[in-house]
Amino acid sequence: MPNQLGAVALAGSSEADEFYAQTQSFYEACALCYEELYPDHVQASKNAAQAVASLFHRYSVSRILDASCGLGHDIENFSKQGFNVDGADISPKMLCLAEARLKALGLSGVRLYLCDVRALKEVIPAESYDAVIFRGNTLSNLEYSDYPLAFSQMAYVLRPNGLLYVDFRDGEVHFREKRRFEFRGFHFNKAARTLSIAWYLYRHGHTLDDTFQVSAKVISLGWSKGLFPRLRMFSLRINSHYVPEPKVFGGLEQAGFKILDKINLNGLPYLQTYIAQKVARIHP
Repeated sequence: MPNQLGAVALAGSSEADEFYAQTQSFYEACALCYEELYPDHVQASKNAAQAVASLFHRYSVSRILDASCGLGHDIENFSKQGFNVDGADISPKMLCLAEARLKALGLSGVRLYLCDVRALKEVIPAESYDAVIFRGNTLSNLEYSDYPLAFSQMAYVLRPNGLLYVDFRDGEVHFREKRRFEFRGFHFNKAARTLSIAWYLYRHGHTLDDTFQVSAKVISLGWSKGLFPRLRMFSLRINSHYVPEPKVFGGLEQAGFKILDKINLNGLPYLQTYIAQKVARIHP
């Protein structure tokens, strides 16, 4: 089982507590249909690892923490690039499934922490890692006021001059365009004999500071010999925040980071990807 010490409750306003509770509930529920809901994530993870591998090696990165590891795809793909990667996530179900996946891939030495990203120092010693990954637009699952705290927790577990890989959807563009529909993709599971299709429906906020609602939909059709096709449907809902670039940069600066590089990757609409470097010891 993953390390349980990181299941730390942080004090906050009742509204913020409600926001974080629904976020955790969403990922607990989507753990069972994650690969069907996010079929594009597998290739995006491979692209991300390949894109920054040479830069990480140039900065003598060896040990990496994936601070929102989910099912462990980034752990898998960064490990293939020669790095030692551990993971942390707030969802117990995600971590249990990640542990099984990684063991099946021969990555049984990975340490997994059940931990809120705002409380990494509760379970991980200072300066334990050369780089931290915070991918998948996970910033949309944080309150703006918690950006400096989350980034300072990442800085805490990084060695001096360590690197942070962070991506996010440009919230200003996301809000301005107000798309109602987003196709997530197809997923074919040969072993399970299932074909799935996934998409998002959006209900946007009135202002950039409002939350917006994401309804995630998956339809999965499976076949078994001698039986009728079986149909499964998943419908999940989460409230998220737009992620304005200035708020990200402000949080990074407060936590003692400077922007080192911008990476251009194909992937989610409006996706922005940055490498930041820890330049000051501002521990929470």
